[in-house]
Amino acid sequence: MAKKVKDLSKSHSIEEAKELHVFKVSKRIFHQQKPLVVELSNKSVVQFFNKASMIVTITMNPAVNKSSVGEKLIPEKRLRCSNLLAEAGRGGINVSKVIKKLCGESLAVFPAGGDNGELLKRILTKEKISYKSIPVSAETRDCFTVTDHSTNAQYRFVMPGAALMNKEISTLS
Repeated sequence: MAKKVKDLSKSHSIEEAKELHVFKVSKRIFHQQKPLVVELSNKSVVQFFNKASMIVTITMNPAVNKSSVGEKLIPEKRLRCSNLLAEAGRGGINVSKVIKKLCGESLAVFPAGGDNGELLKRILTKEKISYKSIPVSAETRDCFTVTDHSTNAQYRFVMPGAALMNKEISTLS
């Protein structure tokens, strides 16, 4: 039995889960009706992932998430920010990252195009997350977050992803 397992009646963001030092785990992994939150130090979860078959995650609209911190956000002023942090993310890629942190293995499948697609693949390679990318003609989207250091407020800018072409979709089968 898990040391600390808690049912969630409401969905929580990955950011909230990180602050609580727990991660939301996809309900499909545990075949439960509701998502679960499990402590990272929980040995039974690590044992589960060590015995599990390969888990395949699919992210149809991945992104390179870029974030930085500015001292104070002021309209129409040039704002100095901290170094830019770039991370791979969205949907199944986030699930694959959590599985990796829980000592499991997965295969992240996603479309990738342009410079951002190449950056996404480099980030996942550096994080030692197995992936299969589907080449697409459109640029992989990026999203960015700026945190106002003076108020700790976050401003999140989420860009739209490009639609997949019919010939790109047919490579999935």
